[in-house]
Amino acid sequence: MKKLSSDSGFSMIEVLVTLVLISIGVLGMVALQSKSVAFTTDTTQRNTAAMLAQDLLEMTRARGKIVEKLSGRDFATVDDGDCASTPTDADKQLTCWSQEAARLLPGVDETLLKNEFHLCKATASGTCDEDGTTLEIQLSWRLKSGECMNFIESTSDEDSTSDGDICRYRIQAEL
Repeated sequence: MKKLSSDSGFSMIEVLVTLVLISIGVLGMVALQSKSVAFTTDTTQRNTAAMLAQDLLEMTRARGKIVEKLSGRDFATVDDGDCASTPTDADKQLTCWSQEAARLLPGVDETLLKNEFHLCKATASGTCDEDGTTLEIQLSWRLKSGECMNFIESTSDEDSTSDGDICRYRIQAEL
């Protein structure tokens, strides 16, 4: 009678190949998770910008007239406590709104409020003029370089002391 020898188990090469495949899968899941966090953060910021823009649009429609704020111009000044309740003056309402935007969006400072935020009549996207029948609202915020997920436009802010990209959210509505 012959005795059959049977080798059972895995060879070292099989174990190493399995470890490599599992490692690739785990690394892929980690990369996917980090992208997921970045997209979630971007979505939250864009939803906040959309909410703020919608609030401003509704304030403008409720007033029945447009108080334009063009890029490069400052918002009106308000006294401390003026924003505790909604001011009746349209310029002050706009300024209180800008303070709320600066509080809710990351990296918003006086320079960004002055140069990147606008509310105006427009005939085409990004062009403010008196003849337009479209109301355009643009909000901006600053993130670290490479974190802005603007698929349309994103600019590096070389003139600023802080490194980063400026993310923009722009809506237009017929008057």
